Amino acid sequence: MDPFEGIDVEIISNGEVLTLYNDPDDEPSHNPRVRQRYIEAVTGATFEVKIRVDHRFSLFSLGKNDAVQATVYYDSTHGYSKSLPIDPLSGFGGGVSCTFTRIYNFCPETRQWKSGATTFGALVTRETTTHVPSVADLEGLGMIAIALQRVHRVLRTGSPPEIIKTPSSVTEVSEKVLKGRAIANTIRASNERVSDGPGYGKYDHFPIQGEGGQPLKYNIFYRSRRTLQMLGCIPQSPSPSPSPVPTNHVNDGREQELRALRARLAKLEGTDTKAQGADSKTRIKREIGELEASDDIKVTATRSAKKSRSTRPVETIDLTAD
Repeated sequence: MDPFEGIDVEIISNGEVLTLYNDPDDEPSHNPRVRQRYIEAVTGATFEVKIRVDHRFSLFSLGKNDAVQATVYYDSTHGYSKSLPIDPLSGFGGGVSCTFTRIYNFCPETRQWKSGATTFGALVTRETTTHVPSVADLEGLGMIAIALQRVHRVLRTGSPPEIIKTPSSVTEVSEKVLKGRAIANTIRASNERVSDGPGYGKYDHFPIQGEGGQPLKYNIFYRSRRTLQMLGCIPQSPSPSPSPVPTNHVNDGREQELRALRARLAKLEGTDTKAQGADSKTRIKREIGELEASDDIKVTATRSAKKSRSTRPVETIDLTAD
């Protein structure tokens, strides 16, 4: 049985669902609980992550107050969770879904939270930089990680834990730390404004026991179109076909006629020494001369026309009168 049955993950950018490309280097049997996919990232484009669970998803021993917890990590620097409450007694209906659209950042200078739309920002690479990201930040760079887990929900009675101040997105790295990975983007918050912060819900969540409580993971790598072509996720752009050389049927016919006449002349000169042969040779030479003279006249006329055009003064159009 496919553990991902009934789970639908969509990355929506500029109103369109992005194609999830298979990882050419990841065999399906690599890890049955992990899926690796690639998407095309366009610098400056906003996006959202939508997760849906329908009736095909195995509920195992979930009760009325339990849920499926969906957690999204952006570049390992931002993580957000949402619960998808499921009531088995309701027949699961058409399923449940949630959408992640924003990033929250804590500003230490103003002591305020800010939030903005998730965006594929440009990653600046330099030969050397003063700020070196942590190993964990570099491992998750260029990836949207999604985890889904069946959990027990327990109503919280005390105060919620303190919200950990999320670190800033990685926006600049040295070329050496990328270690050859073709990463051109990072996830940033665009159009930021003051916010109340991510907050916490009224429930604490604990994984259910057994296999059902093991998380299912999507690792979605976002890359430029050129990188996806190099990886083999999408085909290379075809080279433009060479423009056909225009043909001149009149000239082609004249050339064929000249070749045929010259071939007859060569045959006569090599085999025929009679007077009739001499007359034939004279006639053929006259026909060849007439054809070649016709071409010379046309070339001369063309050159004269070009010379005549080139000596005409350049006309200047005055648009100020309009």
